[in-house]
Amino acid sequence: MAWHTRHVAPVNTSESPRVTVLFEREDLLWTSPGGEPVQNPYTKTETDIPLRNEHGALIGPNIFDVIDKVERDKKDLVELGIPPVTDNEGHYFVLRPASEFFDKPKKKKKKSSPSNNKDYLLYPFKKSLSTAGAPVTGALEGDFIRIRKKSTVSISRLSFLLASGMYGSSLKASAMIGQIASDAWSKDLIRAKHFYDLVVSSSHGIQARNVPASTMAASTISQHVETLILREACTWMGIDPDTKIQRKRGRPAGEGKADLGDDSHAGNVLVIRLSADGEVTGSFIADFAGYTTGTALETLDLKELANLLVELQDADQVTDVELLEAYLEAADPDWRDKILEDEADDAGSASRYDPYSVLGVDQNASLEEITRAYRKAMQKVHPDRSGLPGFFAQEVVKAYKSLKGKFEHE
Repeated sequence: MAWHTRHVAPVNTSESPRVTVLFEREDLLWTSPGGEPVQNPYTKTETDIPLRNEHGALIGPNIFDVIDKVERDKKDLVELGIPPVTDNEGHYFVLRPASEFFDKPKKKKKKSSPSNNKDYLLYPFKKSLSTAGAPVTGALEGDFIRIRKKSTVSISRLSFLLASGMYGSSLKASAMIGQIASDAWSKDLIRAKHFYDLVVSSSHGIQARNVPASTMAASTISQHVETLILREACTWMGIDPDTKIQRKRGRPAGEGKADLGDDSHAGNVLVIRLSADGEVTGSFIADFAGYTTGTALETLDLKELANLLVELQDADQVTDVELLEAYLEAADPDWRDKILEDEADDAGSASRYDPYSVLGVDQNASLEEITRAYRKAMQKVHPDRSGLPGFFAQEVVKAYKSLKGKFEHE
């Protein structure tokens, strides 16, 4: 049975169409060749990869971070000494240079603020190209070391309700979903290792169109979890999950724009495309939240995409929310964790924290206006409604308490 939810209406449109489950899983961190330190291009200091922090956790790029997808033309191939077949050779998978893992140190704004230098030494890597976790055994597995870390998986609310009914409670459903996701990640690491070995075996990388299908991900972890839940639900209700059902062509009325082809899916705001080599791209098909029609999702950073997700939630664009989450899952399965880490890092600087900005109110706002803004913000970022990490809601609560306290002391 194929995973397919884009034509399923949400159980309650006032609630988020997605549910996020927290679980633990294993990951593989890349180790520098021979275990030798790598020079940080910004500080010119030698840094271990992975880096061990004061709590014993390992920090560094994982198996997915070390492989990059680059576009090469005829001129690039000639310079590399590779005989070109066509003028436009397309995309190649290559090993990312170790220097690209390092983030540029942030400048210290105030002498009274905590030392940014110390924070940078503890975590000098780009958030988008690194992760952290506790070592499982400490033993090397080829070029990698295995860690255990917290992660999240997002599934449709409908699938979560089905799981809760089958397993007896939402708590048991969450535990089962977490276990399924953890097992799926472990299997995917085996696939990723085969893919890594394939890229390493080629001195100039491997062309995307020549990558064996067995080494490419067949689906996201979220899709895998939902597929198992839906199959089990069918069996539970006495329905053969492998029964072939031919749905009518076209999109039901009111469910967004028309389909743009077998590999393109559109909502009212976004269109997501899947290319022949497995690359997922997206763009705006309508002006929304300050973005103009035609803007590519690839031009937005992770924080901008997260903010866009909140805006779509607030506008009740259910189909577009699902499409954007599918895009984020394909682009970076750890996107929720990285948003949480990035926001926590930003909030750590007292010089940048402004409760008025968090709630979007003027400094002369009344308590009534602040309360109204707080309630509106919570509707956008509450984990049960938005699928975003709890940090967002915590910041909103923190800002409200801070401003409310000023009125109570006047």
